[in-house]
Amino acid sequence: MPRYFIHLYNDQIMRDEVGQILPDDLHARDAAIIGASEIIAESIARGQLVDLRHRVEVENEAGVVTSTVKFSNLFTGYDN
Repeated sequence: MPRYFIHLYNDQIMRDEVGQILPDDLHARDAAIIGASEIIAESIARGQLVDLRHRVEVENEAGVVTSTVKFSNLFTGYDN
């Protein structure tokens, strides 16, 4: 199975150096959506504002970005 890296782009760039072994691009995108949702939920629980310009990107082993999850899409509906 391939390895995917989920990078966080918020006020800083936080690159995933370890990655996750997942079956395919769809499962990797789902993992990114779950991760982004958890980050948003933690921010809300702490009473912090959520910057909807933030995003996570999924990169495969070849260094190709296979999907981007924008925080704003998680509030308005995911269409990417």
